[in-house]
Amino acid sequence: MRSYGAYCYKLFRPIHKQLKQVGLYPLPWFPGDFNISREWGNIDQNEQQRWMWSKITTLEGETIGTIVTIIFHDHTQFRLPYQPQVIALTQTSKEAVVEGLSERSADFKSALEFQIEYAQYLHSLEKQG
Repeated sequence: MRSYGAYCYKLFRPIHKQLKQVGLYPLPWFPGDFNISREWGNIDQNEQQRWMWSKITTLEGETIGTIVTIIFHDHTQFRLPYQPQVIALTQTSKEAVVEGLSERSADFKSALEFQIEYAQYLHSLEKQG
């Protein structure tokens, strides 16, 4: 839903400004790259969670860590069942972040990246047609 994108933009804009003031930059912008994010939730789809992340770099381009953002949301209506959560990691490569998050959460480990999940969904539609 575009509503959640607008929500995240408004939520994280002040954080971006504060980080910039101290010479830190998230790459990509918070909450992270939607295409490599992972999502799961309950069968009713009213308590979903999406995990995204951004590397934090200095003005000089040094990568110092990763901020993982967990956005809880509802697929049946615009509703945020819980406040967002944040995890700080020292890992910065995609592989190391995925490994670290997979150790923290079996749900994360078993969830597919959005781009892979979406490709499989489109493929299933082609089979039906």
